[in-house]
Amino acid sequence: MTPYVPDELPLTCLDIRRLIKKVGTANAAIARYDGLLQRVVKEIGVLCDKRLQIALQIKSGLIHRYGV
Repeated sequence: MTPYVPDELPLTCLDIRRLIKKVGTANAAIARYDGLLQRVVKEIGVLCDKRLQIALQIKSGLIHRYGV
């Protein structure tokens, strides 16, 4: 088995303009995905806070009503 011998750098066969366009498009897509993930995490936090508030309200209502 013969080892792989890579081409010398810099590669001259690359179309840098086309490559930069694709990198820009990929970067924008990653940024949108990151924003989506951040919104999801915030929504989960809001839901957890709301559930905790409701639980505390129920508990304080029970204590007030029944002296539990």
